[in-house]
Parts: sequence; C-alpha cells; structure tokens
Amino acid sequence: MDVIPEFLIGTLFSKQSTIALNNSKFHKVFFKMKKKTEYAGLFESILFSGSPVNPFSEALDEALFNLQFSGALSRKNPELVMYSTTDSFNYTYRILVKDVKPEVIEKTEQLCDEILDMLKT
Repeated sequence: MDVIPEFLIGTLFSKQSTIALNNSKFHKVFFKMKKKTEYAGLFESILFSGSPVNPFSEALDEALFNLQFSGALSRKNPELVMYSTTDSFNYTYRILVKDVKPEVIEKTEQLCDEILDMLKT
C-alpha cells in the first residue's frame, strides 16, 4: 500500500489549498501518523532521521520541494511557511493519483484529514 511522498502531500493540498507549514511541526505530525497502525502501510518508503523529539524526513522535504518546483505549489512568503496550490495543481495531482488504487486513495484522504487537524493546533 506504499505511496510516493508527492502523492501524500498532494492529497493533503487537494483537501485544503492553502496550508501554513511550520517545518518542524510538519515533520513531527507525519512522524506521529506513521506510528498509527492504520496508516503505517502508506509510509513504507518514508524514512525519518533525527530523534523522536525532532524527526525529519528527507523524502517529505524533497516531495514538498518537487511539488513547488513543478509549479503545483507556491509559497507565499520568504520564510517558507504558507504554501498554496497553483492553477497547475489539479493537473499535477491527476498524474500522481492516476495509478493509485481507490482504497489507498481513501486511506490517504483519511490520513490527510487527521494531519490537517493536527497542523492547525
């Protein structure tokens, strides 16, 4: 059930087009969600380094950069805090979701709902 990090982050932005991201909190939230049994399969290729106090995933960081570099996301300020989808997001997301099984899409959407709630607090 493993998914590529761009699909995971793309699903997050398909649910909410503008998200304020604190880099440290972003990685901590994904790290916490990876430990949940119901979502563990989605994170097979996403590794974390650092301590549990300050986890970091190069794969997630690179995926965020790739979506920005492709033009699907833009950042709204120099501190890299506010990301928004662009006009090309839907095209990019359709490519990412094209070969993903419906049950994986559904599980990923559930995961992203929880992540969005956690990022707001």
